[in-house]
Amino acid sequence: MSQELNIALECKIQWCEKLLSGVKTVECRQYPLPEKLLNKPILLIGTTGIDAVATLGDTTEAGSKAGCILGWVSFSGCITYECLQEFNLDQARHLIEASSAYSWSDGDQVLYGWVVGEYGKFAQADKPLPALERLHRSLHKVV
Repeated sequence: MSQELNIALECKIQWCEKLLSGVKTVECRQYPLPEKLLNKPILLIGTTGIDAVATLGDTTEAGSKAGCILGWVSFSGCITYECLQEFNLDQARHLIEASSAYSWSDGDQVLYGWVVGEYGKFAQADKPLPALERLHRSLHKVV
Protein backbone atom coordinates (compact mmCIF):
# COMPACT_ATOMS: atom_id res chain seq x y z
CA MET A 1 0.00 0.00 0.00
CA SER A 2 1.66 3.19 -1.18
CA GLN A 3 -1.10 5.75 -0.66
CA GLU A 4 -0.81 8.35 2.10
CA LEU A 5 -2.92 7.61 5.16
CA ASN A 6 -4.42 10.95 6.17
CA ILE A 7 -7.97 9.90 7.11
CA ALA A 8 -8.79 7.81 10.17
CA LEU A 9 -11.88 5.92 11.31
CA GLU A 10 -12.65 5.67 15.01
CA CYS A 11 -13.86 2.20 15.92
CA LYS A 12 -14.04 0.25 19.18
CA ILE A 13 -11.08 -2.11 19.52
CA GLN A 14 -13.15 -5.31 19.36
CA TRP A 15 -14.56 -4.27 15.95
CA CYS A 16 -11.12 -3.20 14.66
CA GLU A 17 -9.78 -6.64 15.50
CA LYS A 18 -12.61 -8.31 13.57
CA LEU A 19 -12.06 -6.02 10.56
CA LEU A 20 -8.30 -6.61 10.59
CA SER A 21 -8.70 -10.39 10.80
CA GLY A 22 -11.10 -10.53 7.83
CA VAL A 23 -13.96 -11.92 9.95
CA LYS A 24 -16.04 -8.73 9.73
CA THR A 25 -16.52 -7.80 6.07
CA VAL A 26 -19.08 -4.99 6.46
CA GLU A 27 -18.70 -2.02 8.83
CA CYS A 28 -22.06 -0.46 9.77
CA ARG A 29 -22.56 3.26 10.22
CA GLN A 30 -25.48 5.69 10.40
CA TYR A 31 -24.10 7.62 7.43
CA PRO A 32 -22.94 6.51 3.98
CA LEU A 33 -19.29 6.08 3.08
CA PRO A 34 -18.16 9.38 1.52
CA GLU A 35 -17.54 8.72 -2.18
CA LYS A 36 -14.08 10.27 -2.04
CA LEU A 37 -13.06 7.52 0.42
CA LEU A 38 -14.11 4.64 -1.83
CA ASN A 39 -11.13 2.28 -2.27
CA LYS A 40 -8.85 4.63 -0.30
CA PRO A 41 -6.86 3.33 2.69
CA ILE A 42 -8.12 4.67 6.02
CA LEU A 43 -6.35 4.34 9.36
CA LEU A 44 -8.24 2.31 11.98
CA ILE A 45 -8.19 3.92 15.41
CA GLY A 46 -9.05 1.47 18.14
CA THR A 47 -10.77 3.02 21.14
CA THR A 48 -12.40 1.80 24.32
CA GLY A 49 -15.37 3.12 26.23
CA ILE A 50 -19.13 3.00 25.92
CA ASP A 51 -20.43 1.18 22.84
CA ALA A 52 -21.91 3.43 20.15
CA VAL A 53 -20.47 6.56 21.81
CA ALA A 54 -17.45 8.38 20.36
CA THR A 55 -14.31 8.35 22.51
CA LEU A 56 -12.34 10.96 20.56
CA GLY A 57 -13.23 14.64 20.66
CA ASP A 58 -13.35 17.14 17.82
CA THR A 59 -9.57 17.51 18.15
CA THR A 60 -7.09 14.99 19.49
CA GLU A 61 -3.51 15.77 20.45
CA ALA A 62 -0.69 13.64 19.07
CA GLY A 63 0.19 10.89 21.51
CA SER A 64 -3.21 10.95 23.20
CA LYS A 65 -4.01 7.79 25.15
CA ALA A 66 -7.66 7.91 23.97
CA GLY A 67 -6.91 5.25 21.38
CA CYS A 68 -4.25 3.74 19.16
CA ILE A 69 -3.76 2.95 15.50
CA LEU A 70 -4.19 -0.75 14.87
CA GLY A 71 -4.01 -0.87 11.07
CA TRP A 72 -5.77 0.33 7.96
CA VAL A 73 -8.79 -0.59 5.85
CA SER A 74 -10.28 0.38 2.51
CA PHE A 75 -13.93 0.07 1.58
CA SER A 76 -15.00 -1.08 -1.87
CA GLY A 77 -18.66 -0.15 -1.64
CA CYS A 78 -21.56 0.94 0.51
CA ILE A 79 -24.80 -0.97 1.13
CA THR A 80 -28.01 0.74 2.22
CA TYR A 81 -30.12 -1.19 4.72
CA GLU A 82 -33.63 0.22 4.40
CA CYS A 83 -35.33 -2.07 6.90
CA LEU A 84 -34.61 -4.34 9.83
CA GLN A 85 -35.07 -7.46 7.69
CA GLU A 86 -32.34 -6.37 5.21
CA PHE A 87 -30.03 -5.57 8.12
CA ASN A 88 -30.64 -8.93 9.80
CA LEU A 89 -30.13 -10.88 6.56
CA ASP A 90 -26.57 -9.49 6.36
CA GLN A 91 -25.65 -10.31 9.98
CA ALA A 92 -23.03 -12.88 8.91
CA ARG A 93 -21.01 -10.05 7.32
CA HIS A 94 -21.52 -7.18 9.79
CA LEU A 95 -21.58 -9.44 12.90
CA ILE A 96 -23.88 -7.14 14.88
CA GLU A 97 -26.15 -9.05 17.25
CA ALA A 98 -29.72 -7.87 17.80
CA SER A 99 -28.93 -7.01 21.44
CA SER A 100 -25.95 -4.79 20.53
CA ALA A 101 -25.94 -1.01 20.92
CA TYR A 102 -24.93 -0.94 17.24
CA SER A 103 -27.97 -2.89 16.04
CA TRP A 104 -30.99 -1.53 14.21
CA SER A 105 -33.19 0.53 16.53
CA ASP A 106 -36.83 1.57 16.21
CA GLY A 107 -35.78 5.11 15.27
CA ASP A 108 -33.58 4.00 12.37
CA GLN A 109 -34.92 4.64 8.88
CA VAL A 110 -31.73 3.49 7.21
CA LEU A 111 -28.29 2.15 8.11
CA TYR A 112 -25.24 1.83 5.88
CA GLY A 113 -22.81 -1.04 5.46
CA TRP A 114 -19.34 -0.13 4.30
CA VAL A 115 -18.03 -3.15 2.38
CA VAL A 116 -14.44 -4.02 3.31
CA GLY A 117 -12.05 -4.14 0.37
CA GLU A 118 -8.50 -4.48 1.67
CA TYR A 119 -7.05 -4.25 5.16
CA GLY A 120 -3.75 -4.58 6.96
CA LYS A 121 -2.22 -4.58 10.41
CA PHE A 122 0.89 -2.58 11.22
CA ALA A 123 3.99 -4.32 12.57
CA GLN A 124 3.68 -2.17 15.70
CA ALA A 125 0.27 -3.31 16.94
CA ASP A 126 -0.66 -0.16 18.86
CA LYS A 127 0.86 2.86 17.16
CA PRO A 128 0.28 6.11 19.09
CA LEU A 129 -2.27 8.54 17.75
CA PRO A 130 -1.23 11.41 15.50
CA ALA A 131 -2.91 14.79 15.93
CA LEU A 132 -6.47 14.54 14.61
CA GLU A 133 -9.41 16.77 13.70
CA ARG A 134 -12.93 15.39 13.34
CA LEU A 135 -14.24 15.57 9.77
CA HIS A 136 -17.63 13.93 10.30
CA ARG A 137 -18.89 11.68 13.09
CA SER A 138 -16.26 8.91 13.39
CA LEU A 139 -14.04 10.12 10.54
CA HIS A 140 -10.96 12.18 11.43
CA LYS A 141 -8.24 13.93 9.45
CA VAL A 142 -4.58 13.52 10.41
CA VAL A 143 -3.15 17.02 10.92
